[in-house]
Amino acid sequence: FIDESEDATCSVSKQKKRRELKVLFVSKRDSCRGPMAECIFAYLADKYNTKTFARFNWRASSAGLVKYNQGNLPEQLCLRVLAENNLETMHGCRQVSLLDLQFIFQSVAIH
Repeated sequence: FIDESEDATCSVSKQKKRRELKVLFVSKRDSCRGPMAECIFAYLADKYNTKTFARFNWRASSAGLVKYNQGNLPEQLCLRVLAENNLETMHGCRQVSLLDLQFIFQSVAIH
């Protein structure tokens, strides 16, 4: 969720500070639906960041309820569907943590 790279800090300090809103997509294993939702949301948030929403810095993430495929890329079906729509992800599958619940604005459960 938090990008602590030096370049990101420098570029933000030059711009008007925007309120950061974080969305967490929660699925059972975080191996297909969650990473796909995260990728699509990030794309749409960037594409439709109109004047109304420009005051927010949208951050999306996904996590699973159970440990599965942790640290690895999502399943091939997910990657193929994203690629067919000119999207890609380098998301490492992970399990939801208490820190996620502390710092999110909105969580979305995917069944």
